Amino acid sequence: MTKRVRAAVAGANGYAGMTLVRLLARHPQVELVQLTSRSFAGQPFSHVFPLLGLEGEFAADPDPKDIDVVFSCLPHTVGASKASAWLDAGARVIDLSADFRLKDAAQYPRWYRQDHPAPALLVKAAFGLPELHEEDIKTAQLVAVPGCYATASILGLAPAVSAG
Repeated sequence: MTKRVRAAVAGANGYAGMTLVRLLARHPQVELVQLTSRSFAGQPFSHVFPLLGLEGEFAADPDPKDIDVVFSCLPHTVGASKASAWLDAGARVIDLSADFRLKDAAQYPRWYRQDHPAPALLVKAAFGLPELHEEDIKTAQLVAVPGCYATASILGLAPAVSAG
């Protein structure tokens, strides 16, 4: 039997977090061990996810001990400011915000009107589009999931680009 991946979802109460929790809760190789939400900290999972049969209560922040992966569904800059601690504790980080999508920290203020909170991590992030970057994702400790517009555009153009 394959070892199940022990996962935490930070920001499980937002749209992306809630959708991710529903997907991961049904995945046979994932064990959801922590869900975080500052709004729902201390409340049972069943208050937000009544149909999933999840036991436990929300924490304010993930505790990366004994976690294989933290899925960060936190607002822009919030997850980036916490990612170093999660990585240092040995967890992989899969970030669903825009925090690690740009490689150049100088570009970040142009798009997000503030400096990047963890610029040293930008070069470490793999671009999380498995259709094109599967090998990079397999070995990366930090994965930057692209947004929906970028995903649609890149996947739509990829065949033409590869054909020359």
